[in-house]
Order: sequence, then structure tokens, then C-alpha cells
Amino acid sequence: MASRDKAKGVAVAAAVAALAVTAWWWSAAKPDSQAGGVAGAPAVQEHGPASDAADAARDDASRSPAGNAARARPPASAGIERSYLPPPGDAAEVYAALEARARGGDIDAALSLYAKVNDCRLRASIAMRRAPDTDVQALIPPECRSLSAEHYREAGRWLERSADAGDAYAQLLYADSAESVLGPRGEWLRDPQALQRYTRKSLDYLNAQAARGGMEAMNRLAYVYASGKRVPQDLGKAYAYFYALQLAGDPNLSLGHMRQVEQRLSPQQRSLATQQGRRIYEQCCKR
Repeated sequence: MASRDKAKGVAVAAAVAALAVTAWWWSAAKPDSQAGGVAGAPAVQEHGPASDAADAARDDASRSPAGNAARARPPASAGIERSYLPPPGDAAEVYAALEARARGGDIDAALSLYAKVNDCRLRASIAMRRAPDTDVQALIPPECRSLSAEHYREAGRWLERSADAGDAYAQLLYADSAESVLGPRGEWLRDPQALQRYTRKSLDYLNAQAARGGMEAMNRLAYVYASGKRVPQDLGKAYAYFYALQLAGDPNLSLGHMRQVEQRLSPQQRSLATQQGRRIYEQCCKR
């Protein structure tokens, strides 16, 4: 029972972290000016996979990493709606079991590998926020302590390779995962060109998927332009994407966020944005 309660607590914390990300997108458009996190410690990434499999890592510890990885691997035909739970077991052992398949071009293995390492990153970051004065190593979950800094960097590279290979799910995840790809925010300031390259590639992926009717990508673009983070703020374009999603009947559309953007537009701007949104809908989604 204690194990189940603890796992529920991790899942709730992950959900809170996801909500915090939404709030971050809607914060004032300011450049990131401070390095986040503790030096050498995993940093939280935007929209990381939820970690409600923590107790499974303990309950299933007797199973081999290769077997755990195979059980966690979703069907290749699952498509854009698929998701990846972190495979249970020691993180470094799971990583090693999946890496050979990933090197052979198995994108499911690469993304399961990423999910495991990123789950460790997310859980450690949540713990550090709750107890910032505690020794970093003591806050890292036991099954994650075998990971090195290189494991975290390489997991981001596997995500990027999967996105570059054309996997639609990986491309969406890549666009949400700056800290996994670039490292902690403080490193972005030291290499602004890397941030620019990442931003351009993320927008290319999102725009291409949006043009094909990808509602997840359109949703992300709406938030990107509404927030003004990493790109110039464009409330008209943000509203246009929200309006196109409304016309398409997207069940995940936040009408509250759409109204917030609408209220910041003049009547003329709203009219132009509505026309743009209708064009986006007709080009991508109207059947």
C-alpha cells in the first residue's frame, strides 16, 4: 500500500509540473536570465512523460532489463497518439538494454530510452524544488543514481535523432524538450546559436505537422506565439491557431486560453486573426 501511495504521489507531482509548464508559457515574455537547477544535476524539461510507474520499478526488479524494455515498447503502428512509459528497472541497465536496438534504427527503443532517462530527470528536479537545500545525490531516485551526465546528454540526442528520422511523435516531443536537448537553461545563455538552431528546427517540425492537420502541433504553435518565449510574441497568429483548432473541433483546445488572447487584441486585429485562422483550417483540416 505504501508503494502504491508513493507512486500516486509521483504521478500527482508530475501532473503539477505539467500544469506549471502551461503557466510558464503564459508568463510575461522575458528572456531566460538565470541558470536553473544545481550544477551537474538533472534539470526538469517541458512536458516530460509522467512517472506513475515508479512502484513497478521496485515490484519488477527481478525481471531482466531487456525483458522490461520489450514489455514497455509500444507497437510501431501506434502512430502519433502513442506514448511511452519509462521501462522499470535500474536506469543504466535499461539504457544499455535499449541502446543497441536504438543504434540499429529502432525508434521505439530510442524513445523508450529517452522516456526512462527523462523520467529520472523530472523526478529528481521535482524533489530538488521541494527540498532545495538537500544534497542533490540524496534526492535522485535510487534506480536513477546509476546514470551519468553523459546518459542525460545522450538521451536528448536520441530524441533528436528520432525526430530527424521523421517520427511525428518524436518531433512533437522534441519541440517541448529544450532542456533535454540543450541542457539546463543556464547553458542556453552561453550558446545562443544552439538555442536559435533548436528553435528553428522545433518550429519547422511544428509547422510541417500543422500543415498536415496535426492538432497537437497547432496547439503548441498557439502557445509558442502567445507566450513570446524564444520567438517574437504574435498574439494574432496565436489566436489564428486557436481559432483554426476551434473550427476543427479539437477536444484539447483551451477556450480559456483562447479568450485570454482574444481579449488582448483590438477588434481589427481579432478580425484579421479570425480570417487567418479560417485559412489555416481550410488548408490543413477542412474535408
